[in-house]
Amino acid sequence: MRAVTHAQTVLSWQENLSQDEMPPEWMWPFDEELEGWFDDVAAKRKERFGIDDDDAGGAMTENALADEWRR
Repeated sequence: MRAVTHAQTVLSWQENLSQDEMPPEWMWPFDEELEGWFDDVAAKRKERFGIDDDDAGGAMTENALADEWRR
């Protein structure tokens, strides 16, 4: 089961990260290395785009068009 979960995680990275944000393959099984890698990715995003991953979601707002679709 862990292998399937790991494979799904890697596929998620490949779908959602740019090539320069993708961790090297040797690092995939090492959680501590990955934490450092993704800390660096977050810092580079913040520097490059002014985006803080913790604030990326933001507050939800009302949307009249979305309200119509929910009915």
